[in-house]
Amino acid sequence: EREDLIGDMRLTESIVHEAMHLHLTVEEGRSPLVARYENSLYSPWMDTSRSVQGVLHGVFVFRCISAFLRRLTGSTALPSDANRHVAARLDEIQQQLAEIDSPVLEQSLTPRGVDLLRIGQLAPWGEPEAANVFADNKLVLRRESSAKIPRDPSGTGAATENAGRGSTVMR
Repeated sequence: EREDLIGDMRLTESIVHEAMHLHLTVEEGRSPLVARYENSLYSPWMDTSRSVQGVLHGVFVFRCISAFLRRLTGSTALPSDANRHVAARLDEIQQQLAEIDSPVLEQSLTPRGVDLLRIGQLAPWGEPEAANVFADNKLVLRRESSAKIPRDPSGTGAATENAGRGSTVMR
């Protein structure tokens, strides 16, 4: 483990990674995303054949991580080695996403699952429009400025809803 800024960035990436897995799992509970659970395809993250559901999770998670890292690209607040790290991670993720057999994946999904993959209309696996990622749910990410989680006045620890434009809402 690194105990420097890049180590902190990797830890932050891991937190985003796990949070997006959990978020997608909640979405799967709300509405099916996979139509053909019996299908499998190559996963560049596991270097083996995986279930469609597993690959969908990987694509979604790494697209979200890519969106997160792109916000850091070229930041004057980061030292040059941190900017190089961000650029290298973005390249690595883009190469991994390019290895996905997108036609097989899409044919195995429900219409809502396909819509999820087409967020942002960037082909084949470009950065999603973060403001539109499951905007109907309670998780809304914003692109314009850094996200702030509103305080919970009840003291339960849950973030509260802030209906203004560019809000970050989590439940």
